[in-house]
Amino acid sequence: MAVRLPFLTSTNFSGLFNERFWQNAWPVPPRNQLQRGALVPDGELPAVGFSAPVRLSRVWQAQPLLLVFTRIFTEHQYCPLCYPYLKALNENYETFQGKGVAVLVVTSTDAQQSEKVKADMDLKMPLLY
Repeated sequence: MAVRLPFLTSTNFSGLFNERFWQNAWPVPPRNQLQRGALVPDGELPAVGFSAPVRLSRVWQAQPLLLVFTRIFTEHQYCPLCYPYLKALNENYETFQGKGVAVLVVTSTDAQQSEKVKADMDLKMPLLY
């Protein structure tokens, strides 16, 4: 019986080893030492489909926030560990919303690439870049 791995069959690995791949392959180590229970620094990031940047404090002051960081190399070329996780989050996005939890995904792609990724994955969640 063959086992089918959905993230391998739906991801196109041709052209994977490009400059963006090597920039994202080994993430930069964190520079701050946040402690459990400490306040997260506020920040503002542009998001696909939003006219103004999303300010994190506006979101977390209004409701609980699940902030997801992911590596995406290009459209159709996703981190094999991140892809199934993103897919599951996207499939359950309405459940999070129904429980009053905001979900924001932060990625390393630029504006143009982020728009392609959001469309390619049919993401319901805001994609910040």
